[in-house]
Amino acid sequence: TTHVGLGIMLAWIVTPFIWWDSKNIRLCWMWSFMMTGVWLAIAFVAQHEVGHNLYWKWMYPLVPLWVLCAMLTLVRAAPIWGVVLILLQALFTQGVETKRQWELSERLYGPQVRLAQWMEANLDPSEPLLVDNVPACWLRRDASQYTLHSWFDVPHFNEAEQLLEWSAQENVHWILFFKEEWTQAPLKASFFLEDRDQWSLSNGQIELVDQEEQYGWKWYRIQWTE
Repeated sequence: TTHVGLGIMLAWIVTPFIWWDSKNIRLCWMWSFMMTGVWLAIAFVAQHEVGHNLYWKWMYPLVPLWVLCAMLTLVRAAPIWGVVLILLQALFTQGVETKRQWELSERLYGPQVRLAQWMEANLDPSEPLLVDNVPACWLRRDASQYTLHSWFDVPHFNEAEQLLEWSAQENVHWILFFKEEWTQAPLKASFFLEDRDQWSLSNGQIELVDQEEQYGWKWYRIQWTE
């Protein structure tokens, strides 16, 4: 209801009762109902928290079906002024939600985009990186330019020394760590969850360069002992 308005959703729900005499409209509603079920199933198995804006993105293909059924129902069951009021309420609700989603995207993903832009401007493309999520997608615009490792592909590191050994073998100087479990980073290198800025070890050093708490990522630089 926060996306299309309560009036639209209620009208969509009662469509098969208002149009009980129209097989085509009932079939259209059934199709929208099944598609809504698919969306809810995706939300049920997804690993993102309930307010994540990906659910909003995945919902958009359903909106035309909801609105079509709702408008057919409103035209039959409501006076013209009622239809106008519900449409205005739906547009207002959509505008408020769109504004909220823009602000949420800027707060959560804006820092990652700016970090990716910094990578492009300051790092040698020939040196591999261990990055995921938005920065990885940004850098992969030119797949031939960067060599990127994903947390999904690297081995499990029980301690920082093992990560340093792996980074030396792969010539990785920079690592982007995410706290979200779906990225696999907390499972592959849980020591990065500790509240510390660096690891000074016999085989090198890992230093925290930047971090962002809202989304939950840390940007590390690695230096090896010669």
